[in-house]
Amino acid sequence: MVRSNIQLYVINPKTLEFEKYKILPLGSKVDVMLNNWVLADGYGYYYRLSNYEGRDDIFAEEMIHKYISNDVLEYFSFNNLNYYEVFPTDDYNDIPYKFQSCIVDFFYQEQLHKNKRWRFSSISDRAKSTFAIDNFTSKKEKGIAIILEGEDTRSHALYFFHRDNNQRCNTVYTATYGGGSPIIKVFKKNDLIYQNGNTLKPAPNNGIILEFYGGSYKSAILYDPNLKSFMDYTQYITPIDKNEDFEEPDVEKNTNNIPETQELETDSIYLEQGEQDYTP
Repeated sequence: MVRSNIQLYVINPKTLEFEKYKILPLGSKVDVMLNNWVLADGYGYYYRLSNYEGRDDIFAEEMIHKYISNDVLEYFSFNNLNYYEVFPTDDYNDIPYKFQSCIVDFFYQEQLHKNKRWRFSSISDRAKSTFAIDNFTSKKEKGIAIILEGEDTRSHALYFFHRDNNQRCNTVYTATYGGGSPIIKVFKKNDLIYQNGNTLKPAPNNGIILEFYGGSYKSAILYDPNLKSFMDYTQYITPIDKNEDFEEPDVEKNTNNIPETQELETDSIYLEQGEQDYTP
């Protein structure tokens, strides 16, 4: 039995794309076919329902995964899709499915949903300032930048993810910071930022501003198409700051790739009254 409203979808036979069907009301009982699910590129996971309203072409959005017990998911090797172990609040629902699945795969690869070495902030007021989506490395394809916090809540990690032409998800830039609680703001190509000195210059590409310590320290991070590399530039807050020393956070940078999502063989499970709610 589901404990929140769930959006249902149907596949358009002409376009073969998912279209909204109706809302599955709170309290409904449904048979979820775990052996019959779909990963739609650019959207996420959809779960087929068995004989819902006499139809077998109805799919539920990924949220229904929340109401399948953890032991069942692990038994059917489905634990790498534990979306709700990754995103602790609904504030992350604004992240498109194609990036949600990308991040979930990364968490599974690094086992972050278990070791908690890095995690998303669970503070609602902060959550929406810990990710940004824009054309960071490509004019055609958007990427996402995210900030994760360490167990001590003082250290933080920055990741840029980008999907290539084959829809494979890659990390294209990472950095870790030894202090502060940074938030992300986006700037656009040709916006004026400080680069290699005290002179404001047009940015060669879209990028992000990391703002630390309540705005007392800012850093601009962007991909420079001429240098073929991500660059990190200190941003001065006021003209006086140009002649003062900044207490910059400790930063480590690296890049690595994330493997593609793999489909898994599963079975069906009936959600009914009395089953344990899945809460990671």
